[in-house]
Amino acid sequence: MKQNVMLIVLNSSYGGAEKHVFDLVKHMDRQTIDLTVVLPTGSKLASLVEHYLDKKHIVNVERGIQAIWKLKKLVEVLKPDIVHLHSPRATFIGMVAKTISRQSSNVFVTAHGWIPDRLKLRKVYEFLYVSAIKRSDRIIAVSGQVKDMLMAYKLDESKISVIHNGIEVPPQIEVTKRQIAKKRFVFLGRMIEEKGISYLLEAIEQVDQKYPEKYHLDFYGDGPLAEMIKETLKHKQIQNVTLHGFVQPEQVIPLLNQYDAFLMPSVQEGFPYTLIEAFAAGLMVIGTDVGGIKEALIDNENGYLIPAKDVDALIYAMTKVITMSDEELLNFRNLARERSHHFTIEKMTSSLVDEYVFLRR
Repeated sequence: MKQNVMLIVLNSSYGGAEKHVFDLVKHMDRQTIDLTVVLPTGSKLASLVEHYLDKKHIVNVERGIQAIWKLKKLVEVLKPDIVHLHSPRATFIGMVAKTISRQSSNVFVTAHGWIPDRLKLRKVYEFLYVSAIKRSDRIIAVSGQVKDMLMAYKLDESKISVIHNGIEVPPQIEVTKRQIAKKRFVFLGRMIEEKGISYLLEAIEQVDQKYPEKYHLDFYGDGPLAEMIKETLKHKQIQNVTLHGFVQPEQVIPLLNQYDAFLMPSVQEGFPYTLIEAFAAGLMVIGTDVGGIKEALIDNENGYLIPAKDVDALIYAMTKVITMSDEELLNFRNLARERSHHFTIEKMTSSLVDEYVFLRR
């Protein structure tokens, strides 16, 4: 018998939670799962899922508190077996809607990370999020570190399972030795404070002065800090950096395959998709020891694991990449590619379906 599952995500931007939901839409077994997706009107995610779901299974709502009443009616009409909430906003609003609907649906919450430190009312949002998540029937943490954060708020450990994000690992990607004068670095992600962009810009300024002919960095993504990045590069007269815009999900891995090393100077993470996408593309990664990064990045094997907010450590790691031999770089990249096979979309979706089935018993 099919399970009727309602996925709810209420972020307007496209980040890890939205990619996660998109991947579930693409890869969930429709023989056993009947999906309905609730998402914000006009979001990037809405334009993606319409290629995989009938319109009757896509529901657009406003992001504000007024969405509660539409969600309440939706739950009452569809009577889903499972309401699965993604992101703090969706968790609070969705939990309120489900509660006042008085339907017996089980509620899953996937914790993709935590409330951003930059938010002025973070403590308020945190309180609302934790209060809502405690009322759920099952909690999925995307990393062991996220589970630890949940446990710090005295959540019931028996309700929490760790399921790492997974990706489609393309079999045709090849890792070959490059004969190039410049090492090619890349940053791809949302241009927000959590990604540690200010520390990266500070490091680049020094690397650019020391190795002006030996590296190039490309930025991909969009977000509120995009203009600041552009102005900083211009003001500091940094030459070896090029800015690009948003990259469609299906283009990420082929694009990354052109590069040598992926930069992830984050100060806050859950379990970043771009980390395993970089591995799948055959890139070594310079990443910070935050969130679940160290659960995939093995220092001195498939990249370098460095402390967060440490500009000197970032400069040192970039310098090691710039000065390493082609053979050493190829070894790092091959090990990165191998590591990606531990985090597949098949493992992620099958583990989640197992959780759905377990709770239904």
